[in-house]
Amino acid sequence: MEFDQNALMLLMFAIMFVGIIVGVHIAFAFAMTALIGNVLVFGGIDGEFADGFDIALKGLGSVAYEYLRSAVFATIPLFM
Repeated sequence: MEFDQNALMLLMFAIMFVGIIVGVHIAFAFAMTALIGNVLVFGGIDGEFADGFDIALKGLGSVAYEYLRSAVFATIPLFM
């Protein structure tokens, strides 16, 4: 099942906009939108949404690890 890029973009914008209107913090609305978009993009290629969810979660973990591994945050515990 192939998704049209324009339809996917409008769907992701609507999900993000509804999340912000409902009162979800902007960072969590962006993260939720990115996670759902990755599941639809990577899982929508062959219809295996479980594979898309697995890829999206691995990407989320990789981004979190790289963000926390940066040298800027390494010095913060030294001054606490």
